[in-house]
Amino acid sequence: MISVILTGTGNVARHMFNAFQKSGQVEVKQVFNHRKKTLDYFSKKTKTTTSIKEVETADFYIVAVSDDITLQTCELLKNKPGIIAHTSGNQALPEFKNSGVFYPLQTFSKEKNVDFSEIPICVEANSNEAEQKLVQLGNVLSENVQVLNGEQRKKLHLAAVFACNFSNHVMALSERIFAAAEVDFGNRRESRGPFTPEDANRTRNPQG
Repeated sequence: MISVILTGTGNVARHMFNAFQKSGQVEVKQVFNHRKKTLDYFSKKTKTTTSIKEVETADFYIVAVSDDITLQTCELLKNKPGIIAHTSGNQALPEFKNSGVFYPLQTFSKEKNVDFSEIPICVEANSNEAEQKLVQLGNVLSENVQVLNGEQRKKLHLAAVFACNFSNHVMALSERIFAAAEVDFGNRRESRGPFTPEDANRTRNPQG
């Protein structure tokens, strides 16, 4: 059984935690975050702590926190015996030994469940051993694991952010135009005009 310590309690951390639990191959031994209240969701299912001194030993320490504290949090864990990997698409690879990146190419929200087997996971590491182990961990969750360098990962992240935000912006503009036309589409008018879920899917997959 692969052991993981998860750092962070946001959307990425929550979905990754659920995927690890569901896999049956990974034990999330503990979730670490400085704010106790944010640990409520996880405390019913595994150990939690707000103290770096209480973080246990594991094969992997996955850092899923906001970009502005990603590298700082990695530094706090650098003396741990396992591999420390963050989930950020645009933060640098940590410079210390046995570090890496474990970046799922997906926008996460609390409300929407995801199938991790369909989410590409991008791996980067500062040693061949760490890279192999991160790929192994990625294969537990996803059918698509890619080894990238930092420049490739940052470009991929930028493309993903642009595609997501631009699509949302275009949908919002379309809804304003429909509203200005004062055409009654029933309940849909208040949410997305005449758009159906299939229309929304086509903005992400034009060939679908």
